Amino acid sequence: MKRSVLIIIIAGLFGTTMTHAQALRSYGVKGGLTMANQRYEFTTFDYRMETKPVFRPAIGLFAELFHHEYLSVQADLIYAGKGSKTSTTSITVNHLDNDNVTVNEGPVTSSSYHYASFSPMIRYRNEDIFPVLYVMLGPRFEKLIAYNTQSDYPLDDQNTTMFGLTGSFGAEFSLGELDAFVELQYQPDMTPVTDELPLLVRNSIVMLTVGVRFMQ
Repeated sequence: MKRSVLIIIIAGLFGTTMTHAQALRSYGVKGGLTMANQRYEFTTFDYRMETKPVFRPAIGLFAELFHHEYLSVQADLIYAGKGSKTSTTSITVNHLDNDNVTVNEGPVTSSSYHYASFSPMIRYRNEDIFPVLYVMLGPRFEKLIAYNTQSDYPLDDQNTTMFGLTGSFGAEFSLGELDAFVELQYQPDMTPVTDELPLLVRNSIVMLTVGVRFMQ
């Protein structure tokens, strides 16, 4: 009973605060492409596998809250593709020869990872110039939705819940009741795709999107 009363009080205070602060400033949609790559490192010997970037789609929703003169909070909900491609089919390590690595090449294969991510970020903007410029920074939480690969050695044991950072730079153009924008994001992952020794794999993407923002 006490717990229920406490929850009701907290919910009431939160709702009152949201109402007086006019929390929702804007909302919108964005879409574009990611340039994704992965870092493959072997921890038991000094070797990093060569990979090349791949391009994947990205689409999402966002809401901007708690408007201040220059600062606000923006929360992004994004579906984005990640991955990489490589011509390395396997490697051979000669431990008797100072861990000499022989790389075996073959046809280029690619791997695709699809994530749903949530990023609450601090947003700083300068509305004294045109176009309006802004930067954003915050943590990112991701959930793996799907994975497919052309490799003969798929990563079966993956971390399906990921943590990372999101940094953004954008330019916004006012069109009356809505704004159009172009935005560049960098998303490094802090959690590895897999950390099963001796292999350590990490994602990173650069994402270019365009979108519209509906002002409240």
